[in-house]
Amino acid sequence: EGLVKAAAQVKMGDPFDPATTMGPINNAVAVDKVLSHIADARARGAEIVTGGNVASGFATNLYFEPSIVTGLTRESLLNVEESFGPIAPVLIFETDEEAMELAASSPYGLSAAVFTSTIKNAFAFAESLKVGIVNINEMSCYWEPHIPAGGAAGTQSGLGRTGGRHTLMEMCDLKTITVDITR
Repeated sequence: EGLVKAAAQVKMGDPFDPATTMGPINNAVAVDKVLSHIADARARGAEIVTGGNVASGFATNLYFEPSIVTGLTRESLLNVEESFGPIAPVLIFETDEEAMELAASSPYGLSAAVFTSTIKNAFAFAESLKVGIVNINEMSCYWEPHIPAGGAAGTQSGLGRTGGRHTLMEMCDLKTITVDITR
């Protein structure tokens, strides 16, 4: 219910308008991917609780309704691929171990968010996740330039680290030059 309420409060529009809370998806290929993930979820029996369509009333077809999807299978594209769209796939677990197992099965490792009421659970999940960034009790959709960011080793998300001194090192290629100054 809270997610549905939050989705209803999203104001789509011009990303340069301060009143806008969500702009368009970056290109038509990305919109097609989001649509294919929604179609796959429907075909596998998931429920599109809200959204699931290109938004109407905009100058382009790059605006997509904030979407919430429940009843996903583990094989659903929303569960095994990155959508890069405004979709909140909701999976329900019986145990913490089941949640950790599913998170560990992802080939991606850029970032994750853990929401819990106990610090013990927060750190247990954070330690077990093979990702470069773990946010506890907050979203994982931002990046602070002074904090190192990047995927975890052995995953399909990100190469190396950026942020702070890591950005400088990523942009450098070391070279050693020796010179005989006696000539």
